[in-house]
Order: sequence, then structure tokens, then C-alpha cells
Amino acid sequence: MTQLKLGFAMGGGVSLGSFSGAALTESIKLAIMYGVDESGQYYEDINIDVFSGASAGALSLGLMLRALAMPSQDTQKRLKAEEKLTDQFKDTPREVSDLEPRMKEKLVDAQLAQDMLEEVWVNGINVNRLLAKESTDKIPTLSQQGGIFNRSAVLKIAQEYILQDSDDFSVADIKQDGLLSERVLYACTIANLAPIKYDATSAFSHNHVDTTPLNDALTSHRHKEVRVFDINLQEIAIESCDHNDQHPSHWMRFHTGGKVEGVCFDFLSKQDWKHIVGTAIASGSFPVAFEPLPLLRYKWEYPHKNQWPFEENKHTYLYSDGGVFNNEPVAEAFKLASHIDALDERTNYNRKIIFVDPNVSKWPTYMLNGLQEYSDQSAYNLMGFSFKLIDGIDLLKTTSLDKILGFGMSQVGMVSAQAEAKEIHATVQTGHNLDHRNALREQLVSLITPSNSAFISLKAHVASALEANHNQEIPTLPCQLEDELKRLVREEPDKLSAIHGLEGVISSANSLEELETEEQRIDALRALLYSYIDIIARLQSKTRNSRLIAIAPYKMLDSNGSKLGKIELPGSPLFAFAGFTSPIPSHFEVGVAKHCSFNFMRQAGLISPTISNPNVLKDSLDHTEKETYEKHFTRAMEKLSKRLDEMIDKSNLLNLGIFNGAVLWPISNMVKSMIKEKPLFPPSKLNFEFRIPVGDDDFELDASGSWSDREPVRIDGKLYLVFTANWIVNDHAWESDFLDGNTLIIYRERFFNKAWDKKHAEVEMPTELLIKRAQLCSYPVFYSTPTINKGTSNPILSWNLRDEVKPIHKLF
Repeated sequence: MTQLKLGFAMGGGVSLGSFSGAALTESIKLAIMYGVDESGQYYEDINIDVFSGASAGALSLGLMLRALAMPSQDTQKRLKAEEKLTDQFKDTPREVSDLEPRMKEKLVDAQLAQDMLEEVWVNGINVNRLLAKESTDKIPTLSQQGGIFNRSAVLKIAQEYILQDSDDFSVADIKQDGLLSERVLYACTIANLAPIKYDATSAFSHNHVDTTPLNDALTSHRHKEVRVFDINLQEIAIESCDHNDQHPSHWMRFHTGGKVEGVCFDFLSKQDWKHIVGTAIASGSFPVAFEPLPLLRYKWEYPHKNQWPFEENKHTYLYSDGGVFNNEPVAEAFKLASHIDALDERTNYNRKIIFVDPNVSKWPTYMLNGLQEYSDQSAYNLMGFSFKLIDGIDLLKTTSLDKILGFGMSQVGMVSAQAEAKEIHATVQTGHNLDHRNALREQLVSLITPSNSAFISLKAHVASALEANHNQEIPTLPCQLEDELKRLVREEPDKLSAIHGLEGVISSANSLEELETEEQRIDALRALLYSYIDIIARLQSKTRNSRLIAIAPYKMLDSNGSKLGKIELPGSPLFAFAGFTSPIPSHFEVGVAKHCSFNFMRQAGLISPTISNPNVLKDSLDHTEKETYEKHFTRAMEKLSKRLDEMIDKSNLLNLGIFNGAVLWPISNMVKSMIKEKPLFPPSKLNFEFRIPVGDDDFELDASGSWSDREPVRIDGKLYLVFTANWIVNDHAWESDFLDGNTLIIYRERFFNKAWDKKHAEVEMPTELLIKRAQLCSYPVFYSTPTINKGTSNPILSWNLRDEVKPIHKLF
């Protein structure tokens, strides 16, 4: 019978944690109910041993870890959870009553974890709590914190759902033979505000030569970190912690046998649990929204030379959102799984990594801010009152500050996108490399002639490489040669059968003659060669047995899942903070997550294609829900605007005495107006520039208002009528004060009033096909053709698209 080993990877999503948490817990339930192996047989057992989280995902996985390690044993809660499950899976090919008692227990544990995560994301975290002014004797009041929101709100949620009361946990609290394996690895990505030094000069230091000139070339400073918690749900022998294959010394090691200073922490101690909780919260400290959090780090967490500049063995660093540099920690999940699987002597299991991504990528646009030469400025607006009748719409030539701000937006977008770059895409290439590796193995093995010199040399190289691998953030191989040989024998039992049981002899042997047969000598060299090839090709402990299942908010548009339709998650606006303004979007997203989990697990082959989805999809809010949500959002924006007003009013940025208020008031008023007037669902717009070449300066564009005429400007010696217009993506329509519907009208000027101007030409705005092409340009500009002249009435006009970015070689 086959067992299923699950690992979870969860990135940031702010309020969309409601989707991610529900999707992961639903995947556990579905694996228990319907999960089948390659032969179509239900899995004999299911265990979870890997959690890899970034940003809000780290907090969700921390909550899940707590819920699954110590599920509630309250009879009423468990009966209620079982009733939910019975109702959810009734009239399906496999019902709850069909499960054996042990698997039913695990199913109930998964439901309890799902209920807890839903409670946290739907009701626990909201704007009211985040903007509360309350403080403690350890945390200052909100007006003195370095973030918009109150960090004490998140600490209270962690206290309420993870730490609970002050009493320590007991061994009886831990679920034996539950969903969690006896050993669980939990990783959080974090961003250190201080630099960590990486120094490679020692690799180039020979014969005591001074390497000072190499310092800049061979040293770097990184801020991206991964903190790994090695959690053992039983007591482990302290001497096993010296066995670095099993419990790397730079990980935060936990067990149930009490704290041993400098060696391991106590999983039953809530004081020690605060290291786990604090790291998860720090990983989700979204920049500006939350103040960076201090974490106590230990010297032994930084094994590389020169990484620890302090005399003490402890230091408090400040950390921000781990998603800043690594928001989708899938690669880390695979590495953690590789580490565990390399030590697992069993072969009757399947490995799945389930990744949830609520942030669905939109169709990419290559248009960049900061390049535009012109922009339209609307009429002056004061506190909601527009002076359109007397001010009009002005064409502005962009200035240095305009462009700097624009390029800044492009660069922020670049950094944000890079943080979500999926390192797991490299696994496609890894798959090809594994094929090449296998071919190389066989080619080299065919050339093996057993010799002591080759044996001793290979042993030394492999041992050195294993030691270097151990100092990686997430070592994927054993540290000891004997354990590495055992791993290879398990991986290739047919090809290395002659040395099965002789791994210890080979690791300590000083000569091939210590092996009795020629076959053993060849297999010993073969195994060492296998390991060395894997390490230098960076394919160590990688196999084709691990599989990734990604769950995202998409609905199946056909029966085989070849066509997908995106489901808009209502909590997405305002950088996904909008979901904290109301319970409505989070509750909706939980339902979507359950439906999507089934579809993607079935598509991945974990569920039989003959089974129908038991979770009915509701893919949009109804009118009443949307209306109520908008009211909640408006009230929340008023509270947020007051918070920002307070931040500006009480700031110490200026030193103008009694004039501080006079200077800060208009800034505060502008910010408040922007926040309060922010719509919940703003239309998606793309802004484009248009240039109409004209023969003289009597041509113009007209908009409503006496001062809205647009006159030609001279560009490179030619006259153009220049304006900008927005393409409203969802409405498939153009928006501009100079347009009549989707039609642009060009006039001959007769007087300042539009009524006296003469219509000279008109042109339909560009089609969607041309708009898609424009999105592939850095600075797209639409030019009408031909040039409009006085003597030609009603000319037939069309649009040409140009990318106005000039490569540097044309500027010399």
C-alpha cells in the first residue's frame, strides 16, 4: 500500500489568506477522502511534514501547524466538525462513513484546522482591530508605531489562536498518529533590514596571499533569509542533534523533551513557541503597513564565516515582510522535502507539494511609467468641487520630477514582480537535467576501472562537497558519507545492490581491497560517482517522484480543464487590504478555495476523474453582498483617512513652529481626499497618448468648458494635436473629454466657444487588436495618418502605432 507525504507552500496575499488557508486545508480533506495513487488505489496513510511560507502565508501555516499538532479534543467541537463533513461529502462515491476510524480522525482534525483558519481570516483580522489605538506596557500606542496599522492586533490574534493561556502545553495535547509526521520542517522567509555578509575570499586564499583586493569581488551583503524550524513531536536524544544529517545545527530545533540551551527548544513551552510565532508575524510585516519586528537570532544560525560580527552569541535584528524578496517559497518547500526524504528509508510513498497562489497574474503589459512626454491635467478640484467651467483641461509637458516618480513606480513594480518570480520554473529544466544526468552516469560508469587512487580521491571530494552542502540554508543531502551512500542505494536499488549493507564499510575504508568482490568495488565507485555528479550539477536529492500541485482562483470552462476562467477575488483591491474592511469577501473566498482545490487536485491526478466536485461554485458576490461590502469599505476608508491625518498632523518632519499646521494641513487634506474617494472596484484602465499631425495651428480638439480647447504643439518641427485617453478594459471602451463615444472629432477654430467651431474630420479610436499590440511597447504612441490639411475636408484617417523609446545608439 502507498502512503502520501504532503508539503505545503504558501505565499503572501494579505487578506487573501482566507483563500489560501481554506485551499490548503481543503486539499488535506480531499486527499483523505478521494486521494489515489498511480494504480487508482486509495492511500493507506497521509502525513504532512513540510510547511514553507512567505508573508501572510507564513502566519497561516503557523496557525495550521498549531491546529494540526494539537487539535481540539472537545467532544462537541469534533461532533460538529464531523457533521459538516458528513453533509459536505454525502451522496458522493466515498462518504465519511466509509473511512476507517483512524482516517476519519484525521479528516476531523483537518476540518477543525479549516474552521480555525476561517475564523481568523474572516472575523479575526479586520480594520477595526488593526486601527485600534490600544497599547500595552510592551507595545506603544498606535501614534508612536512605525506603521499604519497596530502590530498589537496581530500579536493578540496569535495569542488568542496559538498561545492561548499562559500554561504550557503537555504531551497529552499533541495528537499521536495524527496528520503531522513525527518530524515537521517549517520555513519562513524573512527580510532583514540589516545586511548579512557572505564572504568567499577564503576559497581563493592560497599560500597566505593577501586577498584584500578581492574583497569587493568575493563578498556580498544579503537581506533575504529563510528561518527553518525543525519540529519533532516527540523527545529526541540530545546526542542525535550532533548528527547533522538529521538535525542541522543552524536550524531552530524543537522537541518535547525540554529545552537544552544552545541545542534545542521545548515544543511544549509557550515561551519557546514565541520564537515560531514571532518569526511568522515578522514574515508578514508588510512594509509601511506594519512596523518591522525585532527577532532574537543566534550565532549558530549563521554557519558561514564572517556572517556573525558580534561578540555575543545572540543579537536582535529587525525584520520586514519576507515576501519583499521571496513571496512564493516553492523551491524552499522542495528542498525541505528533499532533506526529509533523503533520510526516509521507506520507498512506498508519493511526495506532493501543494502550492496556493491567490495572486493570479494578469496579462503582462510592457508599458512603462516615466517615459511619457505629455500628460493631460484635469480641471482644478478643491475638496470635491471641480472648477471645470473656468479651468479646463491642460496639456502638460512632463518634467524631471514627473519622470522620476514614474520610473520609481516602474522600479517598485519590478521589485515586486521579482519577489514573486517562481524559482520552481527551474524544475522544468531540472527535469531535463535529470535525464542528462542519468545518461552521463551510465557513460562514465562504463569507463570505470577500479583503482585505489580513484576511490580515495572520489571519497575525499564527495565528503568535502557534503560538508559544504550542510552549511546551506536548507541542506538537501546527508552530511556523513555513510548516510549519503544509503540514500543512493535506496534511490538506485537495482544498480547498487552489491553494496547494500556495506555503506559503513565503504565510508571508513582506506582501500578498495577491503571489499570482497569486484562487483562491490565497481558499485562503490559507481555510488561515489553518482553522488559527485549530483552535487556538482546541483541535482542532489532531486528525483522525478516529487510533484507540484498548484491551486489558484480559476474555474474550469470545459470538462477536461483545458480552458480556465479567472475568478476575481473581492478582497484583492487596495493591495489585497480591502478584504480586511468586511467579512463578506473573505467568506466568499473560502467557498471559492474549496471548489478550486478539488478541480486542481483532480486535474493533477490525485483524485479520480470520475468523481464530481462536491463543492458548488459561487463565482461572484450577489448584489446585496456587493452593496454591503461597499458600505463597509467606505466606512473603513474614513477610519484609515483619520489615521493618516493623525500621522501627518503629529509628525516631526517640519520645524516651522506655529506654521507647521499651515504647511501640513493641505498635505493632510489631499491624502484624506484620496483615501476617502477611493472606489472599492476601480475600473481597470490603460492610458495612451495620441498625436494627430496637422498642417496649421487653426486645428483644435474641443472638450466641454470654455477653456478646454486643445491647440497644436510643435514636436520635431511638425505640428500635432496631442491628447491622452484611457482604455476601460472591462467595458471595452475609450474615455476622454475630447471623445464623442469612441470617436475623435477634429475642429477648425472659429471662436473660443465650441458652438462656432467647424467640424473638419473624425476618426474612430483604435481597435482592441491594436491596443494589445500597444501593450507590447514601452512607450506606445498612436499617430493618425495622413496629415490633416485645410484644403482636405472629411479625410479618411487611420492609426499607426509607434514605440517612442529611442535606443541609446541613436542618441549619439
